[in-house]
Amino acid sequence: MDFYSTDPAKNPLHQCIVEGLQHMFDDNNILVRTFRSARDRIQNSGVQELQLKLLAKREINSREYDLPSANEIAALIVDETGEQSFSPDIIVQQKGSEMERISVYHPSLMALQYPILFPYGEDGWHPCISYSHSSSNISVGDKMITQCDFYAYRLQTRLQESNSLLLSGKLFQQYMVNAFALIEAERLDWMRTHQSKLRGHYYKDLLNSYLRGDSDIKLSGKPVILAASHTGSPRYKYENFQDAMAICKWIGYPDLFITFTCNSNWPEIQLMVDLIRRYSGKDPDRADITARVFKIKLDEFMLEIREKQIFGKIN
Repeated sequence: MDFYSTDPAKNPLHQCIVEGLQHMFDDNNILVRTFRSARDRIQNSGVQELQLKLLAKREINSREYDLPSANEIAALIVDETGEQSFSPDIIVQQKGSEMERISVYHPSLMALQYPILFPYGEDGWHPCISYSHSSSNISVGDKMITQCDFYAYRLQTRLQESNSLLLSGKLFQQYMVNAFALIEAERLDWMRTHQSKLRGHYYKDLLNSYLRGDSDIKLSGKPVILAASHTGSPRYKYENFQDAMAICKWIGYPDLFITFTCNSNWPEIQLMVDLIRRYSGKDPDRADITARVFKIKLDEFMLEIREKQIFGKIN
């Protein structure tokens, strides 16, 4: 298969760069070497049915920068039959099988999605990463790192590290969007499997559906009730609306309606942009810097309103 053309008018890819990437992945990426081994097994033996199982469970509590071993990554399964129990492992089968969704809990998910960002096939987030003993501001019940904590850590700039992820331009922006989608998927999956804790059974019966106006019985299946803490959910909007109406009834209508906007020319943003420009030699594609500075300034503004009372006493 030809991945490139020698004619730059037909294909802008450079042959030397593509070949260099292929050699780099073959030499360093544990996932690529695993796929190569499966290919060689099919070509050199008479095996007709072969599955490559990328294991989700790690035998040790690996930290972020520990490279997984081949035994932790994959297992070759020959002529496996019988029913398949659910697990977050990725099963790669021969052509003709239906596609399977990759679990958000699999540690190799991001390495498979972004091989250039993770050329060694490093593990990403998985549910078995524990907090460091030196970490502060951690509640007693929190033992394992959440996806939100993991990706928030990855988005920080550290001068003593290469920061290749943060300097990958638009690919880094795609990585951030994908990370946000994974965090939301994990939260929604928790709500789906913990409906009893959310008291979802109070909202599910057909009579209540009919009283809410869902007269079409096709709309009354088995809904998943989202928690009021989930931003954008119906219960979130309803409770915030009720709180706003209750406050207006108790205290009165608000005196001020304040719109807080962001300016990309703020000195804090420009200082960080200039630092990255000197460090990397190019203009950074770092929307996270603007969002972070905006959040810091918004929190400081709310502190001035509440504590310093710049607009007067707060009822």
